[in-house]
Amino acid sequence: MEKNSTVRDLRKLSKTELQDWLKSANEPSFRAKQISEWLWVKACTSIDEMSNLSKSLREKLQENFEIRPVR
Repeated sequence: MEKNSTVRDLRKLSKTELQDWLKSANEPSFRAKQISEWLWVKACTSIDEMSNLSKSLREKLQENFEIRPVR
């Protein structure tokens, strides 16, 4: 799978930005809460770790985002 040339850090999206992106990707907005929990509660470092998201959503996320290390 090829990444989008404008890959952004998933952690830098606000809740509203994430919900808007999910809507544009034809995904339910409740996924924003699940993604936030993976990022901030479970401290995942890879989109592949987000096991309660569908494979198709994880693929869409990987095409557009990455999870950069916290410094």
